[in-house]
Amino acid sequence: MKGFAQLLLASDDALALRNFDNLGWDVGELAWAAKTWELADQD
Repeated sequence: MKGFAQLLLASDDALALRNFDNLGWDVGELAWAAKTWELADQD
């Protein structure tokens, strides 16, 4: 997943949008993922 995210960020906007659309996610799923994403402990 991390590698895919890096590819999205490194590509131009049009290509990133096409690749993200190919995942089949909608805005609701993206919002849920962002809200529930766990961060590493900051100890």
